[in-house]
Amino acid sequence: MPFVCGDPQLFISLLGRAADWLGSLQHHVHLEAPPHESLKLASSFLHNAAEPTVRVVDGSGALASHGLVQVQTDTGYGTVCGMNHSAADVVCRQMGFDHGVVSSTPCAQHAGSSVCGAAGSEVAMKDLQCSGHELGTSECQWARPDSSCADHTKDSVVYCLNEGDGQFKEGTLRLLDKYGAPSIDGKGRLEVFLEGKWAPVSSNEFTAGSAFVACKQMGFEGAMVPGFHACHDEHDAGLCGDVAPHSVASCSGTENNLLSCPGERGDNVFSAPNESLIVKC
Repeated sequence: MPFVCGDPQLFISLLGRAADWLGSLQHHVHLEAPPHESLKLASSFLHNAAEPTVRVVDGSGALASHGLVQVQTDTGYGTVCGMNHSAADVVCRQMGFDHGVVSSTPCAQHAGSSVCGAAGSEVAMKDLQCSGHELGTSECQWARPDSSCADHTKDSVVYCLNEGDGQFKEGTLRLLDKYGAPSIDGKGRLEVFLEGKWAPVSSNEFTAGSAFVACKQMGFEGAMVPGFHACHDEHDAGLCGDVAPHSVASCSGTENNLLSCPGERGDNVFSAPNESLIVKC
């Protein structure tokens, strides 16, 4: 009879315990399989033992599909001080999801509350960089956390998704830095989720009111003045990316979100990647 678990959080917890149990067998198991099969089995046990457990927790500390990323260390769990988008894929696949996306909203403002690590708690990694093909975070690159991570304001937040989940609402916004990671200083390339994909917002016809609306929608107090320009006017060309914008927004500043503003969408937008918008909130 197949095992059925109605509680997803309990199921994830059980999977984690099972992985830990398998890892502990590396020092105790006696293999009776043929030599080549024994090597394969031992390799599997060693992989489970060496791979640090990752988890995503919400504001209450409960396991969740979106929230604060934590990596198991020798002393418990620590947060991740910045990561690229491919790292979110790796983290979420370790948890059994199809893929993941790093939140563009700071951990202090996730879902209307703070999910940042507690003051004085451990930071496990800084600037986690993955290609997306790794089996786990141990195969990625990262730096040793330093004092810039100590206050936990740069802790990474992810959304873990399965194909067809559709958790990103049409019109969701994000700010990316030149590495394609979420901006940590409030400045970056503005992208919007439309028709199932992310793409930049065009700088053409963008207004100060549009910048205010976009920044407020992402949880910031407002936009800097002047707070926006085309990426071809940016000294750091890496911010432009290689995807052409697929939306134009000309807001008055009173709208609740960017999609409420006048402007073209999709194939009606004729802008090049170097006309992508850079915003500073």
